[in-house]
Amino acid sequence: ERLAWTYVQAGRTTLVSMALWVVVFLSNLASVLRPLRELGVYMALCTTFAYVAISLLYVPACLVDERYCGRCHSCGCGDRCRPPTHPAQKKERRGHR
Repeated sequence: ERLAWTYVQAGRTTLVSMALWVVVFLSNLASVLRPLRELGVYMALCTTFAYVAISLLYVPACLVDERYCGRCHSCGCGDRCRPPTHPAQKKERRGHR
């Protein structure tokens, strides 16, 4: 449910931003200078591919982070939420909630 909400809310706003940049870069096609036209096409393609890559990779990376590190980040204790494996670490953990 949160993943769908993230894709809808964030995807819509970032899509608009990306589309505007693509239009700006493609406006260079009206130039009489060939290198400027080529730069416009190149940057428009780079912007589009970056948007697709971030859309497909960032949210799953956030889910992996939440699954494996979310508990430690939420309470602010760093790595101390995990059960200690070494006897010396067990003594340190006694004072932690």
